[in-house]
Amino acid sequence: MRIVLHPPTTTTGIGIIPESASDTQLPHSSIRLTDIDLSCLSTIATEALPLPLEDPRRIYSSSIPGVNLTHPGGWLEGGTGPTPLLQTQNPPSADAEAYLVRHAIRTPEQLHEQIQRDIATPMEELREMMRKREEAVRANEEVEREVERLVEQRKLERKIEERMRKEMQARRRRRDEMETV
Repeated sequence: MRIVLHPPTTTTGIGIIPESASDTQLPHSSIRLTDIDLSCLSTIATEALPLPLEDPRRIYSSSIPGVNLTHPGGWLEGGTGPTPLLQTQNPPSADAEAYLVRHAIRTPEQLHEQIQRDIATPMEELREMMRKREEAVRANEEVEREVERLVEQRKLERKIEERMRKEMQARRRRRDEMETV
């Protein structure tokens, strides 16, 4: 919840530079996709997922600030993902071609813009859900404080009731003693 609503301002993972990009590789902060040795990437059992966000195997940056991936183009939960970025030499699938036709994509820039829109929509939905969750957590904390306050108040009332009961019993005993004398 914290990462979605208050993302870090700096990227901590290693950025992936696609083959077609002209960006220069920055030591310790980015790597070219072609320089990644697939055999060196860790294998993560499905049963081990989801991995904690602090897991040391999360070294590649993702489109979500504060969430790093274990593999380039991998799942947010950890693991290789459905189609790792490293398999870019394969021809486009029918799904990819349908995606291009459905969104009338003709240039790499249009594809990039559409992908950003496709990411932004669910991210905004996620942020809204996290805002509502944060509000619910705050409301629950307020209710818990109120319950604690009422429990303390009830303890005080019981003490007072007990004291009053003892005083009443003492008065009765004194009255009974006075009547018997």
